[in-house]
Formats: sequence, C-alpha cells, structure tokens
Amino acid sequence: MLARLNKHRRELGLHEVKLGADQSKAARDCVKENLDEHNFEHCGHEVLHTGPGSPEEIVDGWFWSPGHKQALTYDSSTYAGPAIGTNAEGTVIAAINIDY
Repeated sequence: MLARLNKHRRELGLHEVKLGADQSKAARDCVKENLDEHNFEHCGHEVLHTGPGSPEEIVDGWFWSPGHKQALTYDSSTYAGPAIGTNAEGTVIAAINIDY
C-alpha cells in the first residue's frame, strides 16, 4: 500500500513518504478496533476502506475520492503506515495513517 501511495504522490510531483512506526501502529490498531467492534469509524489521522479490493485497488480508490486524496497528498507529510485486515466474517478493512 505504501508503494502505491508513493507512486501516486510522485505522479503529483510530491516527495515520497517513509514507513513510520507510529503511523503503522496507529493504522494496525484502527483496523483491529474496527474489525473487532464490527464498525467503520475513523480512529485518528487515517483514511479507511471497507470492502473488496487488492491493496493497490484500495489506494487507487482513495485517489478517486477528493477528501481521501487531499489527506494523502499534503506536501508536509513525511511518514505513513498502512494496515489491512480481515475478520472471521470476511470483512476487509484497510487504513493508512499519515502525518500532516
């Protein structure tokens, strides 16, 4: 997911973001919380997805959404952390937490 995010950022003339330990933990925690509680709510500074799709398709979809695209393309962003998970019922939730 991070490689795809950086591909889109490069195409827009933005610098790449690096994998951040804090952002990765926040994304993992958010995905786990949403899967465990069977909900779909933001936990902080992340973009969220639920439903089918490969990691690449999920990131591409975020770039078709003006609000998500804006959140992922701040020039001041330096670190991001992706996470994706599936619960026993087959629900998929993905998140990228990014600094602003």
